[in-house]
Amino acid sequence: MKFFPWFKAAPAPSFEKELSEISKKVLEREQRQINYTIQYKHLSSKFTLYSVTIYLVFIAYAVVARSTGLYTVTAVVGLPALIYLVRRIISLWFNKLISNNAEYIESLKTQQRQKIEDLKERTNFYKTKALLDRFDSENQQHELELEQQAQRERELQELHEAQQAQELQQQLQTQFQQHRTFVQPQSQPQFQPTWFDRLLDKIIVSGDDNNNRYALICANCKSHNGLAGPGELPEQVIYICPHCGNKNGSFFTETESSAATSSGLDRPTTAVERQKLGEEPAAEKQAAITAEPQPAKEEKDEKDEKDEKDEKRE
Repeated sequence: MKFFPWFKAAPAPSFEKELSEISKKVLEREQRQINYTIQYKHLSSKFTLYSVTIYLVFIAYAVVARSTGLYTVTAVVGLPALIYLVRRIISLWFNKLISNNAEYIESLKTQQRQKIEDLKERTNFYKTKALLDRFDSENQQHELELEQQAQRERELQELHEAQQAQELQQQLQTQFQQHRTFVQPQSQPQFQPTWFDRLLDKIIVSGDDNNNRYALICANCKSHNGLAGPGELPEQVIYICPHCGNKNGSFFTETESSAATSSGLDRPTTAVERQKLGEEPAAEKQAAITAEPQPAKEEKDEKDEKDEKDEKRE
C-alpha cells in the first residue's frame, strides 16, 4: 500500500526508443554529408564554367570594340582574381559544413555506444553471458571448436612461415653458389685455330716457305726433283723421277689400309714413324744399296787389282 499514490516513480527510460532516435539522426546526418559533397562539386563546377565563359566573352568584346579604358583593363586583370576568390570561399564554406557534420555524426555514434553499454549494465548482460558460457554445453562446444580452429590456423600459419623461410634459405644458397661459380676462374678452353688464324700463318710464314720445305731426291739416281709442299715430308710425296723414271714416295695400298682399319691397328704412315718402330721401307733399302758412293767402289776395285798383282809377282 502506497501512502502517497500521487507521487509516481519516473518511468524507466526506454532504451529502445532512445537508440532508435539516435540511429535515425545518424542516418540523416550521413545523408546530409553526402548531399554536402554533391552540392560542393556541382556548385564549384558550375561557377567555374559560367565565370570562365563570361570572362572570355568580355575579353572578346574588349578586343572587338578595341576598348582600352581603365574599367576594361581593371576587369581583364581583376576578374581572374575574383573568380579564384569566390571559388576559395565556396570551398572553405562546404569544407566547414562537411567537417562539422562529421563531428556531429561521431558524437551521435559515441552516444549510441554509451547507451548500449548502460543497457548491458542494467540488464546484467555480462553476468548472464558468463553464466551461459559456463554452463551451456552447446556454447562450450562452440567455444571449443573456435579454439581448435584458431589453433589449426596458428599451426598452418607457422608451417607456412617455416616453408617460406626454408624456400628463402634455399634461394639464398642457390644465389651464393651461382655467385661462387661465376667468381671462380674458369679453365681456359683449348685453342682451336680458325680459318683466320690459318690465313695469318700463311701470310706470316710465306717468306720462309723455301726454308721449311724438304728437297725431293730420287732414291735411284739421287737427282734433285724440286721441293716438297709446306709441312710435307719427302716420303709423303709420290712422284716419278724425270731422270731415271723411278717411282718415289711410300704409301699404303687400299688393301693394306683396309686391313689396318679392320684390325684396329694404327700403322705408321711416314718414314720417321717407321724408323721409330724399326720398319725401314723397301724403297729406302733399295735407295741405300743403290746410293753407295762411286769413288769408294773404285778405290775398292783398285785395291783388289793391286792385291792380285802382288800375288802374281810372288
